[in-house]
Amino acid sequence: MSIQSPAKCEIRGGICYLVWKGKTSVEVYNEVKTAYDNKAMNRMSVFKWCREFKNGRTSVHGDQRSGRPSIVTNEIVEKIENALRDDRRLTVDELSAMFPQISRSLLHETITETLGYRKLSARWVPKQLTDQRKLNRVEAGQEFFRRYNLHGDEFLRSIVTGNKTWVAHYTPETKRKFQQWRHTSSSSAKKFQTTISAKKIMAFVFWDCQGILLIEYIPQGKTIKSARYCETLKKLRRAIQNKRKGMLTKGVCLLHDNARPHTANAT
Repeated sequence: MSIQSPAKCEIRGGICYLVWKGKTSVEVYNEVKTAYDNKAMNRMSVFKWCREFKNGRTSVHGDQRSGRPSIVTNEIVEKIENALRDDRRLTVDELSAMFPQISRSLLHETITETLGYRKLSARWVPKQLTDQRKLNRVEAGQEFFRRYNLHGDEFLRSIVTGNKTWVAHYTPETKRKFQQWRHTSSSSAKKFQTTISAKKIMAFVFWDCQGILLIEYIPQGKTIKSARYCETLKKLRRAIQNKRKGMLTKGVCLLHDNARPHTANAT
């Protein structure tokens, strides 16, 4: 729990004591952040006072300064934070129009240094799930745990899963693999450009806890429909019979996604 509304001289006194104890600037900042929260004093100010005390300063009171006081009051900082919480996508231009009494540079410093905000991009996810699909995932997870509690590792050994992937006819050499250890005086290495083939083929891969069961390559131009996927499952059944003796008798739990060919009635 952090100390609320501390006086500036109180924070500086704590910094002076920690510097006297031999703490580094980073350690001092972490201590101040834990005790007073990062809103009390930002990282730059903590490092500045660490330098002052290391250079022999003993006073914890601020120096007298001429000129007008800062216009960024606690009330304005709170309003800026409330505006950011209401709309996380606000730009500095939009905030500058909302707070014209503050310059852009001071506004950016308040957002990044005082409030500690950073503007980051959202993480991409494959698709947005509907409420029904979310419910289906919850039910599937509950069913998984129920069967695992009943049968343990035997249930895990009964799972066969698979997916499809594109296989390119040419695998380019990565830049990291092409790197070489060379002296600064060595001549530069040359790498000739290779014409990459645009051809690729789709492959179905199925496996269980012991390894690969089936790899089936789909001819180019073939559309994966229910009938085609059923033929693949028949081949998978024969592969299980040949490679996992007795597995079909005990029962196989086929785990695959909900693509349309996988959920069709014929499948």
